[in-house]
Amino acid sequence: MNIQITPFAWVMCALTAALPVAAFFKTKYPSFPARARVWRACVSRTQNNAENAAENNAGTDTEKPDASASTPAESFFARFLTEWFRLAFVFEICVFLFTNLGCFLKINGTTVSYDFVASFVLFVVSVGMICMGKVDKKILWCGVALMAAVGISALSCAVRPYRPGVIYEFDNYVWGKPYGVYLPKVNFLMFKTAFSFLRAVAALSVARKVFSSRGQWAELSGIFARFIRLIVCVGVVEFCIKKFGNIQPVQDFLNRFFGEAIHTHMLADRMQGLYKEPSHYSIYLSLCGFLLVARLCGVKNGAAVGCGITENITFFCVCALLIVSSSFGGLFYAALLLFMYFWFYIAPKGRIFWTWGFVLLTVAAFLFIGITPLKNKWGLESVYERMSNFCRSLVALFKGDEVTITSEGARLTSIFFALKWFSARPLFGVGLSVADIHSTFVSLLADIGLVGVFFWIFFGAKFASATKKSALFEVLVYLSMFSLGGTGFSFPVVLPVVFLFAEQMLPSRKKQTENAEKPEKILMISGAMPPMPCGVGDYTAKLCRALQNGGDCGVVAVTSVGAAATISGAETVKIRNEIQNFGGFSFLRFIRRILKEEKPDIVHFQFPSSQYRGRSLSVFLWLPLMLKHTSCKIVFTAHEYNDKKIPFITAPFMLCADKIITVEDGFAKKIARNLKPFIDKNKAAYVPIGSNIPPSRADEKTIKQIRERVLGGKTEQKILGYFGFIGEGKCFDVLLEACGRLKEQNALSCKIMIVGKIDKEKCGEEYYAKLAAVIEKYSLGQDIYETGYLPEAEVADYLKAADFFALPFKNGAACRNGSILAAAQEGRRIISSRGALTGEFFESGQFVLTENSVAAWQEAIRAELSAKSAAVYEAAVPSWEEIAKEHAHIYRAILKNPLIDGERTGAKSARKRAKKQKTEGGDERSD
Repeated sequence: MNIQITPFAWVMCALTAALPVAAFFKTKYPSFPARARVWRACVSRTQNNAENAAENNAGTDTEKPDASASTPAESFFARFLTEWFRLAFVFEICVFLFTNLGCFLKINGTTVSYDFVASFVLFVVSVGMICMGKVDKKILWCGVALMAAVGISALSCAVRPYRPGVIYEFDNYVWGKPYGVYLPKVNFLMFKTAFSFLRAVAALSVARKVFSSRGQWAELSGIFARFIRLIVCVGVVEFCIKKFGNIQPVQDFLNRFFGEAIHTHMLADRMQGLYKEPSHYSIYLSLCGFLLVARLCGVKNGAAVGCGITENITFFCVCALLIVSSSFGGLFYAALLLFMYFWFYIAPKGRIFWTWGFVLLTVAAFLFIGITPLKNKWGLESVYERMSNFCRSLVALFKGDEVTITSEGARLTSIFFALKWFSARPLFGVGLSVADIHSTFVSLLADIGLVGVFFWIFFGAKFASATKKSALFEVLVYLSMFSLGGTGFSFPVVLPVVFLFAEQMLPSRKKQTENAEKPEKILMISGAMPPMPCGVGDYTAKLCRALQNGGDCGVVAVTSVGAAATISGAETVKIRNEIQNFGGFSFLRFIRRILKEEKPDIVHFQFPSSQYRGRSLSVFLWLPLMLKHTSCKIVFTAHEYNDKKIPFITAPFMLCADKIITVEDGFAKKIARNLKPFIDKNKAAYVPIGSNIPPSRADEKTIKQIRERVLGGKTEQKILGYFGFIGEGKCFDVLLEACGRLKEQNALSCKIMIVGKIDKEKCGEEYYAKLAAVIEKYSLGQDIYETGYLPEAEVADYLKAADFFALPFKNGAACRNGSILAAAQEGRRIISSRGALTGEFFESGQFVLTENSVAAWQEAIRAELSAKSAAVYEAAVPSWEEIAKEHAHIYRAILKNPLIDGERTGAKSARKRAKKQKTEGGDERSD
């Protein structure tokens, strides 16, 4: 007996022997320090995930696991065998994905692969677990039915062989000659294929019981993701060597260390990875791609923890390696993987524009490259040559002509004869592993017939029956098997594992069974918060306080170091005022650390802020891309929106966000129009803002004292109030010019009270100089009273002391102007500018709208000064409690909370709910 063993086989033997040793130590010493990340994931105890399993398996038709798969009450041997199975299961899949290279050993010319050895160890351990009763009985009985169907097929072919014979070797086949007769007989390939069926049934029925929770499958996916990165690195290195260096020394080393394969020398110029055959290389890469798609979905919806950017890079590297592998099946796998990536991971609910748009763009790019010199420049000429051969062979086959003797022609011919054999024996086929052709699905049809294929698909369906998306995922994986090579790939363990990952990690449309009243955790990001002077920061603080107190939402605010550590009236709101600079990758690392520590459900970003440094790539490009690849939902509030057709600065955030909130109804319409068709028309919702300043509670005596302080004893004069930061966009120079001309005409019988101050830093040096020139020109220094920056309560008292307000805006008055809302809630008359966003809110008698010209403002102020007494109005300014309820409704809607799943969000739905409550006697006011 001639036995040849390769050097790497000794490494495999050492690793295989280490599995029970590691399992023994983990069972004997549960607290033994496990520092390796892979070790921690492999040997994690089931009882640590019991609660997670109960939550994630609720509502599915799978068998619920016991409270613990291995409890301390069990015997030492049972716990040891469970740990051994966990390690052997991970080891077998990693070996299958990594090593189809060479051979483990050769016995009289018969090759034994590395995967066969690893799977045999797993099978032995699985049998022991089945004997102890640690098995999913539904999966096991489905597997028994499958094996019975395969056995009946083999028995029927042994009793009544397929007499016309079949062609087993197509390498020497010549079209037009009588094909050789190959009758079914017992051979090693038949036993090997049957064993692959048997060990898959045993291993997967036990794995479904041992790995019982979503958390454990997520940990396994993390292990496989790291392994896939290693495979990708090997592929990139091989591509660089074959493109720019000499492959022969590397090839000789691999042949000596791993053993030679059939195609080692014949196809050395093509990408082979560590598999020694380009077609097999593309098959294994496609399986890696399926795992990555499922893992990316798991990272996105919170079922797995990982870096989405790293997984995305790995996925596209897999697709690139598939394309450059020059394997015809590799092109099919790459196209299928990209379709699944966009369908399951990128495309939002109800929209397939991204998916089909990318598919069409890919096809157009492929056709463009094929008719240009780019295919030669990029080394893709062999890909297009193989496609041409395939098309010519397919046309010849349909016409009945002689097929060109090429790799593509041989494959099409083999599929043609396999379909012929299937039509002759449709129920049970011609025998297991007889028709071993270049299509797993067609090969199975010819081998085991419709009965066997039915039970084969039914067995796989038991791993993806929980959701519609996981079932669709399984269908697409089965579709890939039209190009997989041979019967041997019909049942590696990794394929049902892909289905299990899909079931655990693809989001379910079923209603969640957790408590609907559970409060969501919101991470609020704002450039500034009190006491920093910023209107958006004040808005954020009020919203956080209202959400924490009345919105049933836990809130964590992330802001600059200049902000206070607490919010007045909401001390339970956690403030992370730790950001020194919003630019650079240090900011992204900080946000990533915050996400890991706080684990929020939603990240709510407030725009704009002077702290964002305008066009910082870290804030407006890398941050939304990073957040998109986490499990958090993204909400983006636009307090400002320019009139540009495409908002280049905020476009990445708006495209990545799950919901866009605007503080102007006109903003929502513009965003939906300008970004169509890239976002859904209902993605942008209008939620009105409230006043950042609480209403004044001062009595008449206090107000009188304030008026005397402002007027300086001239009680016969009126007070013209101005509130807000002064900048070029506020047209404050127009207001001063109008007041100066009134003074020249001795008609300025009022004091200009600025609640705040003319801040040179806020105005800018040029505009500050312009204002100073106007004040000096008309000698307005004695007519202006500046309060400086005051606490909120004092600001409200000063606003109440004014007789009327003059609040000009360059773009016109809008509902988002906090200064207007603060003045309006005190019931005073307001003169403001007319603009495109000046809506229904300003149609009441409280507002006087005018043009932004000096003459128009002069006349409007003159009319107010001539009025005998100041009118008092009742303004409909939304309360922060109502605003918080609308935000909480939006949060729960995008999280698909069962209480409000399916309801619409935005201003229209808010008004609809308020109207309904009003008719039922409720006291909630519509916005």
